[in-house]
Amino acid sequence: MKNSRVLIISNETLTKRMSGTAIRSLELAKLAANWGSVIISVPKIDPCYEMDFYLVEEGTEDFFNEIELADYIFIQGFGLERCPQLLSTNAIIIADMYCPVLLEYIQSFNLQNVKNRLEVTNSIINSQTYLLKFADYYICASERQRDFWIGWLAATNNIMPKKNINNETIKINDLIKILPFGSPERNPVEKFNGSLRKKFQLKDNDFIMIWGGGIYDWFDPQTIILAVQRLYEQNIKIHLIFLGVKHPNSEISQHQIVSDCINLAKKLNILNKLVYFNFDWVEYEKRDLYLRDANIAVSAHHESVETRYAFRTRILDYIWCEIPIISTKGDYFSSIIQDKGYGFTTNYNDVNDWVSKISILYNEQKIYNECVVNLKLTSSNFKWSKSSKVMFELLSSPKVDKKLSLNDKYFRSKKIINIFFLVKKSISFYNSYGMKKFVSKVFSSIVRKSHSN
Repeated sequence: MKNSRVLIISNETLTKRMSGTAIRSLELAKLAANWGSVIISVPKIDPCYEMDFYLVEEGTEDFFNEIELADYIFIQGFGLERCPQLLSTNAIIIADMYCPVLLEYIQSFNLQNVKNRLEVTNSIINSQTYLLKFADYYICASERQRDFWIGWLAATNNIMPKKNINNETIKINDLIKILPFGSPERNPVEKFNGSLRKKFQLKDNDFIMIWGGGIYDWFDPQTIILAVQRLYEQNIKIHLIFLGVKHPNSEISQHQIVSDCINLAKKLNILNKLVYFNFDWVEYEKRDLYLRDANIAVSAHHESVETRYAFRTRILDYIWCEIPIISTKGDYFSSIIQDKGYGFTTNYNDVNDWVSKISILYNEQKIYNECVVNLKLTSSNFKWSKSSKVMFELLSSPKVDKKLSLNDKYFRSKKIINIFFLVKKSISFYNSYGMKKFVSKVFSSIVRKSHSN
């Protein structure tokens, strides 16, 4: 296993400014590097971003070669649609299902007409179902998510673990392993370093709440904005900063809720006075500079199915940076925040509750300090390295019979598409390197496949 070759297919480009899917690809690569040689494929290589891993760009000759050479391949989301060449690989396929994207889209498209919503959801359901059918093993971020995906596996007649099809006992860890998002191994920068205050021209003694991620339609930032206004009327001046507005992936458009929040702040006459928006995206390796300069970290959401199964990675950043947290109840992290004394949770869409909880952390220094101490004591429990055992198990997984999934009509049709890509690739290689190298390439590929069978 130490000599295993691992290909991680990232849905997004790795760059200085990254969101969740790209970050997860990078961090999974770091974990896998303990037991093998790791290559990351990206939609496009950013020449300005330096890293320790070898990158290949999707659709290139190097990418096709890595698919052939890989022992293990990690894919997310819509990776199978983008890379149908995967259907011919002998590698072990591990589907990373950490983001139940269907539930996000349902929430995001809820204002559109029924026809459009059904078209979108049907497309996502088909895509996720095909990925689950094709993959050999699965990972997700929490017990809640595992229950969600087990239900999906059962509904699509894929509940039997492929590696032990004749085993009467189905172990839950044989179905889906839990490999959560994690926090960095390094310590965050010093507290109250001035980076955030300087950027938004705030004073050293200003009390700052930070929203440490993107603003999407399944969130409820309006309730916090209204709470800030209510507190100001009570002579409590709280500054609320939204750290990320423009998503680093240009293919992801700005959600309607961003405009709604800006308009609400304007209407209340607190935009750039008490409520601020960073119309950019903070660099991944520098986010702690800004988070550590805030007094409180916040996150708010609605009561929805998305909330039930979400794994909000921004909360991990809050814990890592040891900032007292206020968040709406109902999601995975809300019980952790409450039980471990990291801060407070609020009721859904409850402005009064937010006013109350913010007031406590603003006025009660003893309670605030207790939250900080609790965070310091246990924040290391959420580091990426805690998942190293799960990665070891994944990269020790035995091969399975691909026929169990490839008998599906969908995959038979996809294999026809894959033949087209194979022919196209062969012609390109022949034109570039000539007959002698082309024959050598075909021969070595046949030898590799015969050894892997």
